Order: sequence, then structure tokens, then C-alpha cells
Amino acid sequence: MYMTKIIDLNNRNKYQEELDDTLKYLDQIKRELTTRAIHLAIADKWKEWDNKQKTGAVVQFSNNALRDIGDKNIDSLIELIENIDTVQEVLQISN
Repeated sequence: MYMTKIIDLNNRNKYQEELDDTLKYLDQIKRELTTRAIHLAIADKWKEWDNKQKTGAVVQFSNNALRDIGDKNIDSLIELIENIDTVQEVLQISN
């Protein structure tokens, strides 16, 4: 005797939507944490450099550049961002 398993696609779709929303939310958190790390750097170690920048200048910062500052608080934020990256990878793989 064979048993048939019924899969409710609505539940699976809802799960996928929730997972997608979670991944987007984690991206928002990483952007906010990066912004805050940059603000900390500009308030202290990068203050002179920041004062020389023209209004509206666009600059990209890497996690490594922020980590090289030598500020334990910025290092902690970068570590948190990297941990979120790891969680995102796991969530995407397990899906």
C-alpha cells in the first residue's frame, strides 16, 4: 500500500516569503551597522581626512579598511556584519 504525501504549497510559499523578508532585513541591518562604523571612524580616527572631503563626495569603504583603524568598537561591528553574512549564507543554502 502506497501512501501519498500532500504538500500545502501555500505554506511553502509563505515560508519562502518569510525567508526572503528575513534575508532583506539582515541586509538592512548590515547597511546600518556599516554606516554606524563609518560614523565612528569619522568622529575619531578619520576626522582629519573627513574634514578634507568635499561636500557630496562619494567614497566606498571596505570592511578591511574599517578593521584597519584599530578601534575595538568598529572591529566588533565589522565582526557582527561578518557573522550576519555567515547566517545569510546558511539560510540561503538550507533553502
